[in-house]
Amino acid sequence: MTLEKLYELYLKLADKFGLPKEKTLSGLEYIKKRKGEEGYSNDLEILEEIIGKSYVGQ
Repeated sequence: MTLEKLYELYLKLADKFGLPKEKTLSGLEYIKKRKGEEGYSNDLEILEEIIGKSYVGQ
């Protein structure tokens, strides 16, 4: 999946789960870091890491 498509999917999930704006923005930064800068390719794992952190931090 492209970085842009992963952003789109994440934004849909963030909206569906009602994540606060600051957590949504930090998730986008995390995606940029993991997939864009580090080149990590497991999109599902990236999303699981973000969603998991969002719920642990609430």
